[in-house]
Amino acid sequence: MLEFLVGLMLYAFWTAVIINFVVLFGMRIFFVWKEKKTPIEMIKILFIPFSIGYLSLNKRRSVFDLIYKVFLIIMFFATGIGGVMVFYTHFA
Repeated sequence: MLEFLVGLMLYAFWTAVIINFVVLFGMRIFFVWKEKKTPIEMIKILFIPFSIGYLSLNKRRSVFDLIYKVFLIIMFFATGIGGVMVFYTHFA
């Protein structure tokens, strides 16, 4: 059981580190390209961390917005589970 939990934490950590950046940043690039935002809005959406730029500048609710928020919630929980691994390896 301990091996399963350590494996779960390890996979959650790598999912949060790699997939989080690639998927969410890719979705923001697609959104900026599709919506034809101004250059200042593009920079804010792409480079303000924690998706704050996207969430503050996106006023329309769409299927894309729902998918983005679902991925954001999944990555939030994966980051939390992966963070437990850091404490486990530090104190074990």
